[in-house]
Formats: sequence, C-alpha cells, structure tokens
Amino acid sequence: MMYNNEFLTDSDGPYRQSLLDNLRYVSPYYIELKGQPEAEYVIGVDPARTSDYFARVVVKIGPPHKIVYAAASKNVRFQDMALDIRRLMYRFKNVVGV
Repeated sequence: MMYNNEFLTDSDGPYRQSLLDNLRYVSPYYIELKGQPEAEYVIGVDPARTSDYFARVVVKIGPPHKIVYAAASKNVRFQDMALDIRRLMYRFKNVVGV
C-alpha cells in the first residue's frame, strides 16, 4: 500500500490494522518469557535489510489468541536475524508455524 501511495483507512490483510490497534484495550499485557508446555505458538517474522526494522511477534494459539512477545530491531545482519528466530523457537518450544 505504501509503495503505491495508497493511504487507506484500514488494512486489507487477514488481520485488519484497526483490529490490531484495538487489541491493546482488550487486555494490556500477556507477556511470557518462555513457552508453556501445553500451549502452541506461531512466530511471525518481518525480515529487513540492515537499514529497516526486523520485527518478531509470538502469538499463543487458543481462544482467545494472545500476543505474548513482540520486538523490533534496526540495523540487524541476516545471520543475527536467523539466530534470533532460532532462539525464539527454543524459548517457545511448541511452535506450530513460522
């Protein structure tokens, strides 16, 4: 959307931006330092060039789905991005999707 200079009021992806913005009002924090053995997780990754932000998010599956980890870093090399993804997969052991 940004590439084509389209400034829409909401995103058209599987999760609308307005929904993600409103999640902060549902429950403010679900932070987990490591995964729970009985839970399943999905890791979302937005890789980047060294001049952009490398973003990661971990979502705990189950009614309701919860974002339990989110981070962004700038000026990260590809090797470090891959290492960070591996660390997340180790911390949240039951990862069912990346």
